[in-house]
Amino acid sequence: MTEGHLEYFKIKNFKRFEELELDDLGQFNLITGDNNVGKTSVLEALLVGGVYYDQIFWALHRTLNIRGLELNAKVEYNKEGKITNIKFPEENYLTFLQNDFSKRTTFYLRYAGKGYNNEYWFQSFNRAQMVEKIAKNQAPETLLMTAPLNAKYFVEHKSWGDDASNFTWLHFEELNFRPTNQAENISFSFIPVSQDNAAYLSNKFGELYLRANPTLSKKVDFELAEYMRILIPDIDELRPAGSPSALYVGLKGTDERALLNEFGDGVVRLTRLLFHLYGMQERSRLMIDEIDTGIHHSRMKDFLKCLVKLAEKKNIQLFMTTHSLECQEAFAEVFEDPDMVHLQSEFRNITLVEALDHSIKPFIYNYQQLSENLDLGIETRGRKLA
Repeated sequence: MTEGHLEYFKIKNFKRFEELELDDLGQFNLITGDNNVGKTSVLEALLVGGVYYDQIFWALHRTLNIRGLELNAKVEYNKEGKITNIKFPEENYLTFLQNDFSKRTTFYLRYAGKGYNNEYWFQSFNRAQMVEKIAKNQAPETLLMTAPLNAKYFVEHKSWGDDASNFTWLHFEELNFRPTNQAENISFSFIPVSQDNAAYLSNKFGELYLRANPTLSKKVDFELAEYMRILIPDIDELRPAGSPSALYVGLKGTDERALLNEFGDGVVRLTRLLFHLYGMQERSRLMIDEIDTGIHHSRMKDFLKCLVKLAEKKNIQLFMTTHSLECQEAFAEVFEDPDMVHLQSEFRNITLVEALDHSIKPFIYNYQQLSENLDLGIETRGRKLA
């Protein structure tokens, strides 16, 4: 395991999980299970881990917007650009992230390498509860002085290494960064299931170019094309088309150019994922929901291999969900290739199973165990325990 990658993760009181513990993680982690066992919720919980609490709340709030839950503050400005009013929603969005609202939600993280550990928890209160805590000297009285007068909810939170817990008001993260219901940024490390479109991909391509030094833009173009060659053997370049809402593919040995979406949903989805991987910092992690969506089974292996190879080069840890047997089999085939055998030790299949008491139990298989189970026809995609 590369230093800085997550090797242990435990959550308490998050969504449907009273507690879930994942140990012995790898660089490439495939999460399987029946519908509604919490596969996507695990990916969302994995967004926690940053050192700045406002970034953590922004990321968690963003996941609710992705699911269609619009509980956002609305900010009004005057002509000078100064805030004149903030309208807060009546509901507390944290209630949609917690299994039991009366308890703390806690995240434990341990990273490979000495000294890489973190524990983070939060609990929220309404204004009346916060006034009571202040009266009991359990919270600073300055909190209500610095928060907007109409702020309805407050948060107590603490990270590993903090001498004491901290307090703030809910929705502060939207003012510190930007509204969480705005279009996602390439640096957001959770990729939900959605229909990719030409406008989105063109914007992401331009964002990569803006992020890169102008002298490196050709390198960006060349490397993306190299990885896409697995699915488009004759690709020579990938460029924005005349319209700002499209991308075209240039083919070797010809002046012919074709729009990216002409090559099918699999190529479009691969392009989106490559953009995210290429734009990420080393040793970070990317969470991809339903990795196999839109990918034909005949192209599944090449699609997954392309992602794994770039993630290896960029040193990115991947967490992906699926309920597809074809996806599991394709991953097993990827790591059988001679140029991929060295990564077998970094693959894990995490199967989430619902027990009779409705708790979720994880079963973690390494590459060898998954391969043997697939050969024997043993079900490893998750089921209810009898």
